[in-house]
Amino acid sequence: MSRESTITSHDIEVVRSKIETNLNHPINGKFFKHELEIQIQRMIGWRIQKQMGYHDYPDDPDSSSDKSMIYNQLACELYRGRIIKAHSIWETHDDLRARGEIPSTDFRVSGDVFFLRNLPQVPVIRCDATPKQSELALYKKQAVLIDYNLKVL
Repeated sequence: MSRESTITSHDIEVVRSKIETNLNHPINGKFFKHELEIQIQRMIGWRIQKQMGYHDYPDDPDSSSDKSMIYNQLACELYRGRIIKAHSIWETHDDLRARGEIPSTDFRVSGDVFFLRNLPQVPVIRCDATPKQSELALYKKQAVLIDYNLKVL
């Protein structure tokens, strides 16, 4: 049984509320946003470096002391109510598209899915664009969505 299959709507609401509270906190909000941004971008950078043949990244980024808040970050695509995730932390969006699960001409939203330490194991997805309004409710039942500017959708 996968981790996502045991997620309840209550878990999703708890994580959504905690993230929203932290992002909007008058003092700690800037720190929280800064840390999320750095950790998301670091993993994206490591993927690009690995693809280019560089070896200046940890074998297991989740064990890195620098990655204290986010773990198990994967590239993902949101398509017709489904969340299509990379098979490994090193798979890029180009790799996802190359699989052919999503027609190249169809609307989709690229993103990065991850989990936050010390919270229920609910996927959090930072979306590069806003999903279609007709599909938003489906995604919200599966994960907590945040937009590119780190606002909860």
